Amino acid sequence: MINSILKYGLSILLLILFQILVLNNIQFSGYVNPYVYIMAILIMPSVTPAWLVLIVAFLTGLTIDLFSGSPGMHASATLLAGFASPLVLRIISPSDGYESG
Repeated sequence: MINSILKYGLSILLLILFQILVLNNIQFSGYVNPYVYIMAILIMPSVTPAWLVLIVAFLTGLTIDLFSGSPGMHASATLLAGFASPLVLRIISPSDGYESG
């Protein structure tokens, strides 16, 4: 349990740092920036409670907003992704459920 929390926490932290330090300085055609921090919400396990997904999504977006100077844009986008994540996982999950482990 603790190992999985540390693993996902570290991967989310690394994605945020990679976005802030590297990808915020890259622009395609002068307008388009790559955003990989959305993966932080998508890699969370399906058994994560919905309230925790929403909190992590909001804090991730807020952190990106603070460093990129776009007030609220990333926080609202990640909050929407976190809100839709359980629904999407429920739609694409196998009908027999997942195997344990």
